[in-house]
Amino acid sequence: MKYYLVSLLILILCTFNIHSSVTHIWPQSGTNDGVKPVKIYGGGFNSGVSSVELQKSGYPSIYASNINVQADNYLTCDFDLDEVFMTTYNLVINSDTLKMCFTVNHRYSETIWKIIDIHEYQDYWFGVPNAQIGDADNDGQLELYFLALTHIYQCKWNGSTWEINDIGYGNDLMISLAVGDADNDGQQEIYAGCEDNCIYQLKWDGNYWNKLIICLCDWSPKSLTIGDGNNNGEHEIYFKSYSFSEQLYQLKWDGGGWNVDSMGGVYHGHKNDGVVVGDGNYDGELEVYACGGRIDQNKWNGSEWVRTTIVGGTDHWRISFGDGDNSGSNEIYSGDYILSQFQWDGGSWNQTVIANSDFITIADGNNDGGMEIYSSLNDSLFQHKWISEQWNSTNLELRDCYEIAGICSGDADNNGFIDIYVFFKDVTSDRRLYQYQIQPAYLTDTIHDFGKMCIGDSAIWDIYIENVSYQDLIVDSIIFPISGYSLLNYSTPDTLYSGDSVLASILFKPLNIGFYSCSAQVYINDPYFPVIYLKLTGRGEYSCAVTDIYPHSATNNGTSSVKIFGDGFYLGVSSIELQKEGYPSIYANNISIQSDNYLTCDFDLTGELPVTYNLLVNSDTLDMCFTVNQLLESTDYCWQRAVIGSYTSSAQGITIGDGDIDGEMEIYCARTSLIDGSFIDQLDWNGIAWVYTEVYFCLSQHARKAVVGDGNNDGKLGIYSAFSHGQVFQFQWNGITWDTVNFGILSNSTITGVDLGDLDYDGVTDVYGVHWDQQIYKFNWNGFSWDVDYLGNLGVDHLTCIAIGDGNNDGILEAYVSDRDGYIYQVRWINPNWEITEMGYGGDNWVEVGDGDNDGLNEIYGASSNGMLYQFRWTGSIWIISELNSPIADMSSVDIGDGNNDGMNEVYGACSNGHIYELTWNGISWIISDIGSGSSPMRSVEVGDGNNDGFIEVYGSNVDCNIYQFQSIRQYLSDTLLDFGILAPGDSSTLNFKINNVSYQELIVDSLILPLSEYSIINYVNPDTIQPGDSSVVEIMYKPDSFGYYQCSLQVFLSDSFFPSYYVYLNGICDTTHPEKVVLISPDSAGYSNSTVNFFWHPSYDSFPGVDYYQLQWALDSNLSVSLHQYDVFDTTKYIYYTFPADVYYWRVKAYDHIGFESSWSNIWSFTVDPTSVEEEISSVPDKFSYRLSYEDRGEVSFMFSIPAGSELILKVYDLSGRLVETPISGTLSPGIHQIPFRSERSGIYFYRLESDYLTETGKFMVVR
Repeated sequence: MKYYLVSLLILILCTFNIHSSVTHIWPQSGTNDGVKPVKIYGGGFNSGVSSVELQKSGYPSIYASNINVQADNYLTCDFDLDEVFMTTYNLVINSDTLKMCFTVNHRYSETIWKIIDIHEYQDYWFGVPNAQIGDADNDGQLELYFLALTHIYQCKWNGSTWEINDIGYGNDLMISLAVGDADNDGQQEIYAGCEDNCIYQLKWDGNYWNKLIICLCDWSPKSLTIGDGNNNGEHEIYFKSYSFSEQLYQLKWDGGGWNVDSMGGVYHGHKNDGVVVGDGNYDGELEVYACGGRIDQNKWNGSEWVRTTIVGGTDHWRISFGDGDNSGSNEIYSGDYILSQFQWDGGSWNQTVIANSDFITIADGNNDGGMEIYSSLNDSLFQHKWISEQWNSTNLELRDCYEIAGICSGDADNNGFIDIYVFFKDVTSDRRLYQYQIQPAYLTDTIHDFGKMCIGDSAIWDIYIENVSYQDLIVDSIIFPISGYSLLNYSTPDTLYSGDSVLASILFKPLNIGFYSCSAQVYINDPYFPVIYLKLTGRGEYSCAVTDIYPHSATNNGTSSVKIFGDGFYLGVSSIELQKEGYPSIYANNISIQSDNYLTCDFDLTGELPVTYNLLVNSDTLDMCFTVNQLLESTDYCWQRAVIGSYTSSAQGITIGDGDIDGEMEIYCARTSLIDGSFIDQLDWNGIAWVYTEVYFCLSQHARKAVVGDGNNDGKLGIYSAFSHGQVFQFQWNGITWDTVNFGILSNSTITGVDLGDLDYDGVTDVYGVHWDQQIYKFNWNGFSWDVDYLGNLGVDHLTCIAIGDGNNDGILEAYVSDRDGYIYQVRWINPNWEITEMGYGGDNWVEVGDGDNDGLNEIYGASSNGMLYQFRWTGSIWIISELNSPIADMSSVDIGDGNNDGMNEVYGACSNGHIYELTWNGISWIISDIGSGSSPMRSVEVGDGNNDGFIEVYGSNVDCNIYQFQSIRQYLSDTLLDFGILAPGDSSTLNFKINNVSYQELIVDSLILPLSEYSIINYVNPDTIQPGDSSVVEIMYKPDSFGYYQCSLQVFLSDSFFPSYYVYLNGICDTTHPEKVVLISPDSAGYSNSTVNFFWHPSYDSFPGVDYYQLQWALDSNLSVSLHQYDVFDTTKYIYYTFPADVYYWRVKAYDHIGFESSWSNIWSFTVDPTSVEEEISSVPDKFSYRLSYEDRGEVSFMFSIPAGSELILKVYDLSGRLVETPISGTLSPGIHQIPFRSERSGIYFYRLESDYLTETGKFMVVR
């Protein structure tokens, strides 16, 4: 493996890193109230153990004390767990990690068992260890894995519910399961045995479970377990074959493949949990224990497996391992017919019969700091605990159950408590999974947030104090330490009998602005201190309402000024923010209250995340109303069209909004057919494709364009649409289906359009509709039903459209209505009456409100059947009407927005010729552009971020039954990097790149400019015209004349642009020379009296591009094949601080240059390490300060320091973003050679900052995993 250091060349002094490995820890849990002694197994401990720690990202590390290395593969130590965080930790010894292996749990005293029904399954087959707990997806959280028929499932707690995920399957019944790091790559995997005779490995890559067959057996593999059974410091898989004469096998990964070896033995029967790995005779070495009628110990003596029968017979079919009696030593436990303990006394195995049993597991299930045995027998679950020199058995009971099918234990929900998980089948053969969880003797809610409350208003929270113990409870008192909270309708003391509960109502009533935070103290059974604290939070706010914001979007490259409409602003506005769950809030500044119903403010959107936000004013929320979009910086953009929905009926109108309140925008389409009926459809982009969902269907009515908003002021968005026969519908998503309410039955004629807004500025959003009968209606939800109010009669025939907004910029919302004759009207509330004003001719099809010319003021825009788009601009006294374009064809719809993501609004018109036109105001006139078309008349246009990608798009509905999306994209597409590789002088190579025209206009390639003579363009003539949808291929030749790197950028000029529109980056190397052979200096044939050896050699020479690093090898034979060690050295010398045993060693070196060419190997030299030799070596205390970097292993870099005198030294490591990753050393180093390791789980470039008494320096290096 080659590692490249991207840094200045620095003289590097390297030492050999002492390597140790860790494979097991016992026990695997401890309570956070004291010191926990543990036993740790692995390899290489005699070489030195510098640190032992329990570690987890985001939590403080727990360092071991009293470390006692008993043998090379066994040590003991203590962990002080007092008041540490409850979670499951990794175990780290030196630099090796055993992941998610030790749980710190909380100790309970008076407890009861709570049974939680996790899931129900049909016709599934379970068995232990067919269920295992581990972190197979390596996300730092434990999960429960189990087998069911041919499949493997993951049961994952998401914080509120259990998620069941199907992660893989075999070709027959899955019969055995193990979770662990069997391939010793530092990551956990899933291993499953199947009746198709295969052993599968399932490895999570961050997105998918990758399945691999690692062993094809003669018989079905069962009883899979993972452990270091041969004490070599690495994990292996141990299993039995599922045949008449079963044998025990070891499956081991050698770095290149899986090797399976028979361990012998004959184990009859079909039971599936008959193999464990552990130190059952506590001699400091691990053994493999297997049962199949009898129980055998299989011990590796260094050359073969030695089998010893612990107990004969036919009664032992299941086996487990642990310190079940809390004696400090592990024992073997067997089950199936009889639950027995087998304890080694130093000379023989002593059997103690505990009870009858089937499945068994050993854990601190009741979280009291001691271990218990949990076993099943038919339909009951038992706990066996060693108390007062005898076993006490407790039936934990189960629901109606035919038979328990498996049990396992662990902290699968990652809450810091050990639970028992029980699989069972009932009399109907249904399967269920239960979680047995220990609880305090009483349960209650412990925290409640009342949220924001208007001053003087109040809210009530009802809590239940439930007695789930077996004794009576007395609630003595509930005390509130601050005003604002009080207790309603509850008197104390109150006696609660076992199984009963009591309701206590807490009132929150803020009298001032600010936070109200306290802990209500609950006293139970006359204790001196409170037994429970009910944590209460709330905030007093001014009362106000928000109903609209304009504009509805802005780019994330500056400050956006907005107008906000609502009610109650004069009472006080304490905060305005754009808010979305999971994103940082954006707070407003420069808040200026213009009236009780209108204010202005600014949002600094620079660098903010592009997404659609909620608007929060004090405590009132306007959901999904403001989109922050990315700025499309390139001016050379074009429009790309996509069909996102195809139907069998004509699309009448579309709208964009979060109708299903999932925090993402969707497209809602109204479509109508005389044959098929009318539909309201949802189109939702899932990241890959558009997903169609039917919201509503009716056969006899015609649907009009829908709008999205909170029309009934219940805090939830809904869809509102007009239909023929005078009907208006509300559609609200309840999480499962769409609830439909028809609230606008007026007459047998047509409601032609609806919109939402607060026209009477009372802080309540209403639904407004226009009718063919000349009427305008308001639909208001009174909390129980919909009220219908009449606003007025325009005295004209057929009203066609309504839009609500502040069109005259007076800080009050108005309605703007169009009629069939082409006139537009303003409708506004002048208390106590509605005032209707004719504005003029300019739109019989559609009307919209917005700032289309980007002057900071809203205007009215109308779409007319005469082919024109009109603008109505209020001067303060009259309406000025302007034509935006020359007549084209029937303009059926208009919308305003930043459809091309340039930070400015445009006007978009849908036309009966099938096209959508963009009209842009340049300060003098309107520029019209065709952005694309469908095959039939375009009925409507809508602007917004319908696919939630952070860019605004334009959407059109067409009579051809399609919904179109038009996206502004860069005008051309091409490869951006061409790498010609390495050539000899005079040789040549050619590569092609393609210019694609994905726009609707012609693309002209004016010129292609190359700044280096080594590159040339072949057979391409400029200018070149590329038609829409076509492409042009450019062929480039690379022909170097001399050694060197050749990099440049091909400049592409398109469509007569002044600057290059595009750059194609070209890269090539010219080189044929290899580094010269390395000449060695020392060590030579001399002997060495100690185990520290210094390696030196002369630098190699390479004319181009220069030597990058050296590779050093040494071994115990002249062929360098026995005990080969290999290191990459980024300098001319390599100092190895290593404990060389007495022997003869052979070594050699070769060089690599920067592009990977290598020299031949140097001559092979030898040297002898002899403790009896008195030859003087180089001093281990250097005469000057220096430091170097050494690459030791994948993901690990060592900083080597030569310290002539004691020195303060601080070393910090940062990632590319400047975030501090780690401080490997901060303290005083003694004179001598020191190795400071740094290990990262991620590849990449890192920076370091070194501060010492000798120098202060910054550098960078690369980590490769």
